[in-house]
Amino acid sequence: MKRKLSALILGAAALAVGFGSLAVAGVVAHKDAIVQTKAAETPQTINFGNADGSVNINAASVTHVDGLRTSWSAVTKGTASFTPQKQYNQIGSSKDPATSFTLTGTLAKAGVIKSVSVKFGGFSGTAGNINVGVGSTSSYATGSLNASSDVTVEETLDVTVAANDKIVVSVTKISKGIKIYSLTYTYDDGAGASYDVAVASNSGTTEVGTGGTLALTALTDGDSSDTYTWSSSDTSVATVSSDGVVTGVTAGTVTITAASKTHPGKSGSIDITVFEAKTYQLVTSVDDLYVGQEVVIGAIHESAGYALGSTQNSNNRAAVEVSISGGILTATPDVESFILGIEDLSSDTSKTVYSFYDSSANGYIFAASSSKNYLRTETNKSHNSLWTIEIDSAGGEATITAQGKNTRNTLMGNFDDDTNLLFSAYASTSNMTTPMLYVSRDAVTAEQKAETFVARYMHLNGYNESTNACAGDDGYYLTAKAALIAMGADVISTLQSSSNPTISAGYARYQAWALACHDSTPFAGEGIVKAQNSLFDFDTKESTNAVLISTLGAAAVVAAAGFIFLKKKKA
Repeated sequence: MKRKLSALILGAAALAVGFGSLAVAGVVAHKDAIVQTKAAETPQTINFGNADGSVNINAASVTHVDGLRTSWSAVTKGTASFTPQKQYNQIGSSKDPATSFTLTGTLAKAGVIKSVSVKFGGFSGTAGNINVGVGSTSSYATGSLNASSDVTVEETLDVTVAANDKIVVSVTKISKGIKIYSLTYTYDDGAGASYDVAVASNSGTTEVGTGGTLALTALTDGDSSDTYTWSSSDTSVATVSSDGVVTGVTAGTVTITAASKTHPGKSGSIDITVFEAKTYQLVTSVDDLYVGQEVVIGAIHESAGYALGSTQNSNNRAAVEVSISGGILTATPDVESFILGIEDLSSDTSKTVYSFYDSSANGYIFAASSSKNYLRTETNKSHNSLWTIEIDSAGGEATITAQGKNTRNTLMGNFDDDTNLLFSAYASTSNMTTPMLYVSRDAVTAEQKAETFVARYMHLNGYNESTNACAGDDGYYLTAKAALIAMGADVISTLQSSSNPTISAGYARYQAWALACHDSTPFAGEGIVKAQNSLFDFDTKESTNAVLISTLGAAAVVAAAGFIFLKKKKA
């Protein structure tokens, strides 16, 4: 009765000690992008001993099919030379026991040993230990002998060998004797390999921004140690280094080629798209936010950078991995840049609120549920798409909270699942990642600044003049005037001359407040009259005139002032 024994003692440490490196036939550079084709592997079998005695286990006539030299070293019995028994494949016997022996074959050329199998036979009283080694390591396959049964010791390997390396079969602790029938090995010397070169991106993407880098890998079929000469079809679009790192220069498409240095005429290439990379600056104060700015919502989680993407999932926005370094976010084409809006909250004019308009979706992102973590886009603004923003000046983390009735109203990032990175609206107590705001590094125009001044300080939404909120030391007017003077002459000039309807309405209100507060120098930093309520009594009939003044355009302000003066004189 025969039985088969397979044993594995194959460790990474043994491989490193024995061979230094492995040549693996199925090398994958990225997501199966590059697969090295396996060269032809034919099992080679050497038989020891024939019934007619035509082959002697010690004889030089024991030949190889491929990969082994034509002779094996002499079989040893302990330390003395040993002559095999009559059957030629038997070593030792009950009368002349062999306690150990070693059989060594020398490899004729370099290659890869893929497997080794040795078939042994025992007889009554046989016992012992078996080792099969390749190269300088002798523990790739092991087994034990039992009485009166055949044993096949085999192991699947992937071991790189050089010419003159060994295949070693050793047997120890034999009682009586042993028969060795055959040694079978699978050997790959690279014959039949195409040596074709394949090139792939390490990250899987074939896009890179201007100024950004992208690492490539080349692999030659049948030669994992090949080296390459890298080149770019257009260095004005992208360059490539000697080790395959591409740097984007200008927007366009370029072909990157890796030419084999070992196999002339063999090369591989890949097309790379370079996009115009846009960078955004971290915002550390709401004072740095202006109407009409391009804004990206980003976040940092476990040292990785993310940005809210342009892909609208059913109930959230996909997150995109981006580079964030030194407060600068470099956007990729799938990052969404919003147009920022600033205004009063109509139900509470003391609150400045912000909207994020997505021009590609023609709508505003909003907190869409009280019971689910939903972030969607709506065409018309509501309180759920108007957000207050509080920014931590130290780190830039921004608490962004929708002002509607939906209580899952805090915009956050969720990056715990690597396969489903997203931004959405969560309860304020959720343990998600707080986002940060990044604005375009383009210069802010005077028009943007003037409109932002109006949005922040003129309270055009639902302001009630009868509250007298514009007057007093801490009133709306003096607060607005201090801000306007600080913004500079170009903003004042734009406020006075812009045809933008919002800015014009804000200018009219500013003029009316200046008149109501008896300030003759509304655009000068000195000489501000700190108006008191007594100067303009809203408990008298003049309150009607104040309402009238606040709603008149700039052209009617002087006439309104004259009207008040005449009424006072009459009285």
